[in-house]
Amino acid sequence: MSQYPSNISDIQKEQIHNSVEKSVKSKLDKINGEINNAINKIKKYTINSYTNAFTNLYKYSIVFTALSIFFIFIFSLEKNI
Repeated sequence: MSQYPSNISDIQKEQIHNSVEKSVKSKLDKINGEINNAINKIKKYTINSYTNAFTNLYKYSIVFTALSIFFIFIFSLEKNI
């Protein structure tokens, strides 16, 4: 701190403060935007993954159910004959 002048006026201090504040705010806004984009991509990926998982599960269960009904129908016809 000894290398910096101690006789800076209040106006200069305010200008420096405003400049640093503006720079930090712009960097934070940029970083927050990138984080929000990443969060949105993760949410979309997660929703799509869960949707695909349940859709595939129901696809397989429909085939199994259809085959079960078919065999029940076939065996019930054989008993009646």
